[in-house]
Amino acid sequence: CRCPSTRSPGRPCGAGDSSCQPRTAERGAARSRRHGLPVPESRTEDNSAVIAPAGRLSDRLDTYDLDFQHSFALGKRHHPVWGLGYRYTHDVVQNAPGLAFSPPVLDRNLFSGFAQDEIGLLENLFLTLGLKVEHNDYTGFEYSPSGRLQWNLSGQQTIWAAASRAVRIPSRIDRHIRLPTPGFAPLGIDNLLVGGADFESETMLGYGIGY
Repeated sequence: CRCPSTRSPGRPCGAGDSSCQPRTAERGAARSRRHGLPVPESRTEDNSAVIAPAGRLSDRLDTYDLDFQHSFALGKRHHPVWGLGYRYTHDVVQNAPGLAFSPPVLDRNLFSGFAQDEIGLLENLFLTLGLKVEHNDYTGFEYSPSGRLQWNLSGQQTIWAAASRAVRIPSRIDRHIRLPTPGFAPLGIDNLLVGGADFESETMLGYGIGY
């Protein structure tokens, strides 16, 4: 690097002077040349940075669902509903140089079950309680309880209040996405972005009231 002429006498070039520090890419390129490694073309003719060659990503996702639901009356006050579900997905990705999923082929299973009961407390007052349970391949069991109180003032007027817990399980993007940088691999930069193997489910507690 070239040191400014204003540096203090006797101070070595680059000591505490940011203007004398080579850029990281330049240091990496010099290191690559010393070890006989190829130096990536990090700039185009118009001085734009090249992270990865142009390419196209293709994705084929096959989803199969199986659902069962049953409702019945239990006396005069209870109206239960319950059900089971299963989802199987088969995802095949042809990765692009600058966008990839690892592994490119992935099979996932999702099992679910729910139960709900509408309870008649009074002739025009109803309490609905429910629970949904899911098991996925990322985080295991997840639970989503809910409750709703409904008061029918007339045939056209209703007051209600509800509370529930919602869960968003990790997706393929959250866990498996990659943004490769093959142009900078010799400098030790393999990816700009890597999905998190420890990405957990997102949960939300929701409350509502209405008329």
